[in-house]
Amino acid sequence: MWIDDDRLTQEDFGIGTYPKKCPICGKDSIHLLMYRHSEMSTNGACWIWCSSCEKYSHMNVTIPDWWDNYNRLGSDKLFASPEHNIDDERENIDKWVNKLINEKVDTPKEEPKSINDDKTLYVIKINTQKILTEEKAELAAQLCRCDKEQAINMIENHGFELYPMPAADISLVKKELECKKFNFTVSPEYKW
Repeated sequence: MWIDDDRLTQEDFGIGTYPKKCPICGKDSIHLLMYRHSEMSTNGACWIWCSSCEKYSHMNVTIPDWWDNYNRLGSDKLFASPEHNIDDERENIDKWVNKLINEKVDTPKEEPKSINDDKTLYVIKINTQKILTEEKAELAAQLCRCDKEQAINMIENHGFELYPMPAADISLVKKELECKKFNFTVSPEYKW
């Protein structure tokens, strides 16, 4: 029986060859699949699952620019749990993911001269996680712009995406989140 396990979202599987080692059972059976909701969007879904111990995590993510959807499974065939379709395709999905990773071109980007010259708006996504300290709860309430109980409920159940903000602001928010040991991701939203 497949079980949703948030421990998989706390690992950084990063770039490399799939399947990877499972942090739960220790077998080389971690698989990854992302799905971009539309060609013009960076929003999408991600599945991380272990075909050995049948633990998985399904979440909303910002899809990297270099990602192309695996075309053998359309959105009508994707469900939260991998048992319904994607685990049957795991070997082909691993080949697809490895191909994309290997073809990924790291073209040098022209970096802004200063943080104030960076015209990109960034989004911080606070990943789903437990809020165990009062300090963390207070920061969560401040960032979510609601009371502590609502902020804790949002982050523990769904995570929370902050409004797009410029690089100068994002660096301050990142420092606060890192200081309080929040699990989060930062991604560019758009340039203006």
